[in-house]
Amino acid sequence: MVERWALVEPGTLTGPGEVVLEGEEARHLTAVLRCRAGEAVVLADGDGWVGSGTITAIGRGRVEIRLSSSQRRPRPEWGVSIALAVLHTQAMDWAVQKAVEVGVVELIPVVTERSQLSLHVAGSRLARWRKIARQALKQCRRDWGMRVEEPVLLRDLSFRVAKEQRLVADPCGTAVGWLEPLANPLLLIGPEGGLTAEERDSLAGAGWRGVSLGPYTLRAETAVVVGATVLTACHGPRR
Repeated sequence: MVERWALVEPGTLTGPGEVVLEGEEARHLTAVLRCRAGEAVVLADGDGWVGSGTITAIGRGRVEIRLSSSQRRPRPEWGVSIALAVLHTQAMDWAVQKAVEVGVVELIPVVTERSQLSLHVAGSRLARWRKIARQALKQCRRDWGMRVEEPVLLRDLSFRVAKEQRLVADPCGTAVGWLEPLANPLLLIGPEGGLTAEERDSLAGAGWRGVSLGPYTLRAETAVVVGATVLTACHGPRR
């Protein structure tokens, strides 16, 4: 049976007791998942805490759950981070959602020469992207949420990560599988029009290594999924 997941605020699952869901999460359980009183649900807070409970009552816009157990699962020690040149609304929303589903631990929106949004406008979208990232946890059953950082200018990105972790998607770059083992890489993906020659030169001077994501030209949002997946497959921990 597929588990029914709902989100709660951090701090809700630290001990046994009653949990009350209202608003969007209550509607998700009753209208989308069609849960009924007496059925089991899984609650998660995106901060590592996951709990099991049983629905005891359903009211108008309200679901009461008796929490039977909870635990805080360890944060993964290895993970891929993505620095993504800011895309137009639908493409960026899709990229954020799918990044969560494929296990990206951190997403940094980046403003480049050819980005469609300014730094100010990108900053105004941050709350929306964080909400999308949180809601995506229910689809993929993740214990820990993906961090969506404040947007940065491309010239400031190198200060965020060690030199040996810096990768940039490049059709002419090295195949991901040929790289030496990577510890928590950060993959930079440029905008739809690509990075300018000046930006590529600047990145190369800062030690960013080009990596190829395959023989075909990908949309930027598709490159997020492909890049995170192949990096995890080639360099992530073996289960």
